[in-house]
Parts: sequence; structure tokens; C-alpha cells
Amino acid sequence: MKHPNVFVAGMPKTGTTSLVSYLSQHPEVFVPEEKEPRHFCTDLIAESNRFHDDKSKYFRFRDDEAYRELYDDVEADHAVDGTVEYSFSAEAAENIKAFNDDARIIFGFRHPLSFLTSYHAEQRLWSHETEASFSEALRMEEQRRDGVNIPANAPYPSIL
Repeated sequence: MKHPNVFVAGMPKTGTTSLVSYLSQHPEVFVPEEKEPRHFCTDLIAESNRFHDDKSKYFRFRDDEAYRELYDDVEADHAVDGTVEYSFSAEAAENIKAFNDDARIIFGFRHPLSFLTSYHAEQRLWSHETEASFSEALRMEEQRRDGVNIPANAPYPSIL
């Protein structure tokens, strides 16, 4: 079994899904069928546990064994983990380095203003955000940091 050695992260709506799709077309690259395993963002997993009291709802690949099974039959030179949440995690980069010291990370960026409005719309689409007004959602940020007005469907509060 080959372990992931390429990690695609970045802010949401920066083309990470497209990049992973393009990489998967190369014969020397393996991409698992499961999109965004979210394994290495242990701080967000802990936050989700505290918020939901449901350890399986949003993070399916919590333990190393379940994560490694995604890559059981890899024969390609490169194995990819494409997870946007790694960009939100304070622990993911360190966890990835501990897992694979030779890992390569590709990070996507986008202009902050266009990213934020697009991200707000996506969170509304997934019902993680209930506030329809982008400016009102921004105004609510401080309250939400204090645990107030967080929609029940948010995978973890800091996603907002």
C-alpha cells in the first residue's frame, strides 16, 4: 500500500475539486473515490464532537486504519488527498508532516471578497448557514465565536 503523498488544500471555491479531478486523469496518480476525507484536521474533528455529540456525522475517517483503507490498492507513484478543510485547521499541516514527512501540499488561493460571498452562498446551499444576508452573517461573526446563533446543521461552528 502506498500512502498519500500529495495533499490538495486551499480555501473553498478555489478550484481544488477541479485540480483533483485533473490529477486523477494521470496514470501515475491515484485519487480515492471518497472526496475530502478530512482525516488530518483533528482540531475541527474535536470541535465537531463538542458541538454535535455525534462522532460519525461529518468526519468519517477519524482513525488511521479507516483513512489508510482509502489507499489500500494504490499502485500509482502518487496518491492524492484533496481536503479543503485542511486550510481551516490549525493542526492539519503538522499532522500531515508527521504522517508523511515527504508530503507535497498544493494550496489554492482566491481573492478574499469574491471567495467570501461565494463561500457564504455555498454554506447556505448546504444548510450550514441560515442567515440569507451576507452582510448580516458577517455581523454575526463575533456572536458565533462565542457560540451564539450557530445553525444546528453546521458541521463545526468555526466553519461560519
